Parts: sequence; C-alpha cells; structure tokens
Amino acid sequence: WFHGRVYVEKCDLSPDGSLLIYFASKFTGARIREQKAIWTAVSKPPYFTALKIWFQDSTYGGGGLFDDQNQVWFGVPGKGTPEILRPEVRAKPVRTSVVENTSAFYGSPLYYRLERDGWTVTERTNSKWAVPQKWEKQVGDRRLEQAYVGFVSHFGGTTFQYTLNDQLLSPETTWADFDQQGRLIIASEGKLFSADIQQGELARIELTDFNNHQPKQVETPDWAQHW
Repeated sequence: WFHGRVYVEKCDLSPDGSLLIYFASKFTGARIREQKAIWTAVSKPPYFTALKIWFQDSTYGGGGLFDDQNQVWFGVPGKGTPEILRPEVRAKPVRTSVVENTSAFYGSPLYYRLERDGWTVTERTNSKWAVPQKWEKQVGDRRLEQAYVGFVSHFGGTTFQYTLNDQLLSPETTWADFDQQGRLIIASEGKLFSADIQQGELARIELTDFNNHQPKQVETPDWAQHW
C-alpha cells in the first residue's frame, strides 16, 4: 500500500507488464524539506519500490511512457530523447508507433497512451490546445466510446463517461477498455467486471472485488528491489 497519491494519467506499463513507470507525490514536512515530495519512478508492479527515480519540484509534467522494455519517454513523447533504463542492456531501436503531434492535456502522457493503445480521437475542443473530448475503440462489432467529463485535481484526475454501441455504461464506471482477449473490462464501485451487450442489455460478470482489501505492512521482496 502506498500512502500518497499516484497520478494514474501519467503512468504506463512496459510491453511485457513487468515494469511500471509512475508519477507520485507525498507531501510530508521531511520530504518537502529534502525536495523529495514529487517524483517519477520505475518499479516492478505491484510494488512501488523505485529501481530508478527522478525528483521534481512541481506536479506539472512528470510520468512517462514506455517506448520498449528498456526505454521510456520521460513526460511525453517528442520532448528530448527516450531515457535508457539500463545502459548495460542493449536497447532496441525506437519504435515509430509513438504518436506524433498530439495536443495532450497539459502535457499529460494520458492521451499519447490512449492513441498508442488503439483509441482514435473523434472530437476535439475548439481551444488553443485542441484537447480531445471523445475517443473511440472498435473490436469486432463492438464500439466503445470514451467521452471527457472533467478534471478533478483532488479526487483522482481526468474523468470519463463510457458508452458501448451507443448504450451508456453505468455512471459509476470509472474506466473501460478491451483486454488482450477482446473482452470488455470495466471498473465500477471498487470492482472489476467483464461486460457485453446481450439481448439489448448490458450483462456484467464480476471478476474481483477490491472493497474488502485492507492496508497491511508488507516488505518488498528481493526480486522487486533489483533489475
């Protein structure tokens, strides 16, 4: 358990899922004095123990996206060059699939990650940033739409509303996407479901319930403390 805030819109998993780059803050007196209250780190999930860490003095920017298993874009693609995580390991060539010229919300990696993972922008604002308002992802005959609702800085960042084939998912749905098997997976009220439309109605199958989980002291195992 992490006693602080993780900014999920600025996080990403490596291609094989074994590494996490995350952006976090923990505002305590000691950390503020040491200028270590805000940072980006790479760890082995589900642990947050940093294998590599970058501290910064504000919550603007930060986070990143994996370019391959050994390279990450710190912040957003196109700003500088990818960071090599382990110089002793030969890096693969930079992939050309990184999204170019996307107007991301305040420089967040979120929208770059969405487009990289198969979402298509269908509507933008008329603001000078041209912030994406609606996204769409198609798998077979199922069309999932993600519509921007707002940004709640204190309660968890960017929020969206989801529809499947123009049918609104429950207002409590906080996230939805298709998994590697093509299943629709949704998060709602502290639970994870698989879902589909059957006879015109949305049918959900509960996969797991996180509501009864309680914090407990856990030591990070040795394998998650080293590359």
